[in-house]
Amino acid sequence: MVTSRSVAALATATLYALAAFLASSCDLLSGDIFPSWLPYVEARADLAAAAAEAGIGTLRNLDTVEYASFTDPADGVDKSKILAYLRGLDGEALVAFEPAGMDIAMALKRGTDPLVGQVSGNIAATPEGFISGNLAFSAANLEAAPVLVPGGIVPGGILVTRSDPVEYFMMHTWYNDSILEYRLEIQKFDSAFSPLASASRRLDAEGSMMNLTKAQYFETAGSTDGLFRLLVETGPGTSVFSFADEAALLSSTPLLEDSSALRSGPFPMGNNGGWLTADGIVTMNRDSETYINLYAYDWTALEATPTDRLQITGDTEAYRIMSFDPSGSWWYLHDQLTQHLFALRTWW
Repeated sequence: MVTSRSVAALATATLYALAAFLASSCDLLSGDIFPSWLPYVEARADLAAAAAEAGIGTLRNLDTVEYASFTDPADGVDKSKILAYLRGLDGEALVAFEPAGMDIAMALKRGTDPLVGQVSGNIAATPEGFISGNLAFSAANLEAAPVLVPGGIVPGGILVTRSDPVEYFMMHTWYNDSILEYRLEIQKFDSAFSPLASASRRLDAEGSMMNLTKAQYFETAGSTDGLFRLLVETGPGTSVFSFADEAALLSSTPLLEDSSALRSGPFPMGNNGGWLTADGIVTMNRDSETYINLYAYDWTALEATPTDRLQITGDTEAYRIMSFDPSGSWWYLHDQLTQHLFALRTWW
């Protein structure tokens, strides 16, 4: 059956394919006409339409975009989802998109009965699906009632998941103004979110600003231990601290004094943030020109040199880079003028 949606999708795909060909074969077709990132686009979503379907009125802001990878063990089917948290004039909503084509799989308005908990822009992938706020969803069956997560993802917190066995690590930074000290708080939970362990680590040299920006657990092939990587923003620059095992992560040693942690960087990172991927750290900087840079984790010099980079052209003031998937395969860009969310392949 030919529908208006399938015709629109075909027209969009044809336009992107034509633009990609022209942009790669003619130097005249560049800049604002065909932005540099356009050849990497695989799919797009109309966020205004998603906001309308969720019942939150006119779209005001896109808070979060995360990719939750999931293959259903029951049938081997890929049921991964692209998750977005939208704010509209009439409320907020969690929207799940299908990666292929970015059709809407679920649009859930915050506060909708009979939800006991509340969805929020704090989103994390889990081995079974994903968590938003204090509700856990099954990727195998989005129509199933979500499960209330005790405590949920704390505001400003980062939830890191390990899949074998299923364990969660909640991390956040806080500033103790009585002693002028930044600290990293870590809590470990089992699969039912029962507490197992905790650690409190001083982040800084006394009085200097430090903040945990991202955290991720990366599986290590052929090993039961993976790498915990923490992206920490400091006054002098941004560094990545890597821990080879859980014991090293949960140490009480001040972070900057921990010889067991591999420190990468510092890397330049603007206000647009940075992301941890399997291929390296990604940062975005806006100066006279806008670049997205990829840096290797083994870089320890004072002036980091990108291993790869992409100059962002077009209406750069309207673009927001929302996230990079930890696998290093995908990234997501929001065009605030058109209210489109683009899913793109990485260029490296």
